[in-house]
Amino acid sequence: MNLKVIYGIKQIDQKLFHGKIRDAYYSRKIKPLLFREKRPVDDVFQKSGERCVRLTVKTADLLLCQYNAGRFDAYDTVVRLLAVENYYQKNDCGFALYQKMQKARGSYESHNESRFWELIKSVEANGYAKDSLIETDRNMILYDGSHRLALALYHEIDSVDVRMVRDAFGDRSYGLDWFWKNSFTREEIEIIINRCKEVIEECTPDFYAIFWPAMNDYMDEVYKDLEQLSEQMRFLWKPLKSLSFDPLGLSLFIDGVYSSDDTAQESIDKMKKHMIGGATCEVHLIQIRFDCPDYRINAPTGLPLSTNGEKLKEIICSRYMSRIDDYYFDNICHIPYNRYQVDCVKRVIAST
Repeated sequence: MNLKVIYGIKQIDQKLFHGKIRDAYYSRKIKPLLFREKRPVDDVFQKSGERCVRLTVKTADLLLCQYNAGRFDAYDTVVRLLAVENYYQKNDCGFALYQKMQKARGSYESHNESRFWELIKSVEANGYAKDSLIETDRNMILYDGSHRLALALYHEIDSVDVRMVRDAFGDRSYGLDWFWKNSFTREEIEIIINRCKEVIEECTPDFYAIFWPAMNDYMDEVYKDLEQLSEQMRFLWKPLKSLSFDPLGLSLFIDGVYSSDDTAQESIDKMKKHMIGGATCEVHLIQIRFDCPDYRINAPTGLPLSTNGEKLKEIICSRYMSRIDDYYFDNICHIPYNRYQVDCVKRVIAST
């Protein structure tokens, strides 16, 4: 179905029928076409034919996957990070907090302070062991490996290997409420919160919105849209720069931008035909930082994608697609959705 028709129906449904068309659509169990829903992560398991798959994930993205509906549920990992920092004399309270947490969890005998010291010393002497896999469920929620994740964060390990199992384990129980319920003092909770804010800030990537030549005449309006959307969707943004390309240069730039994406090459080639025209093509770059990327897991790859990035792109495309004469999928803007893609785009921009 034509994309303009799809977006038109969605907008009519939202404005006039308050989602009733959507509800009726799903109640009849018709194949999803008009409305996107979060797909189960089956593709990556079907490809392997196994109950679990091994993936390499950016360490920062793995931590950010521990958000659930905007709530961070891995403060236990932050406490472990504080303990690692205590070992390296960055604070004097980390192991006390760790000991208190482990006793409250009822796992002090199996994961006590001395065993954690041994793990820290092993990583210090031998480096981080990538073959020691962190285990997660299908939504990349931590199941086993919080100590290793804390060490990877401290040592600034760029990526870690994960064993993702097909099952969903449900929510982790280590949000702030767990610490309140287990008699941590206000001062202790404040220490944990403050360190968590710092590490989340360090892990949150600066996304890029790349506006293609079709949007040249509309960038002033886009800036006004972003000013208002930034308050509603809780992100910071700023224009970075504009790049000018000849047709060959733009073609190479597009290939570089999509080299970390799972879009089929055939689709990229078709997209180029709708993007490249004229002797000079101008591309506009905008930097975006979400308070929370709000990751979901991409079914084909098993890697995290920012749903906030997806929402922002969908909003922009729906506002301008009817004004683009030669509209085709993705020829309005592109947003990389995780740190792996962001780092790739950053390298492409730097080399331009």
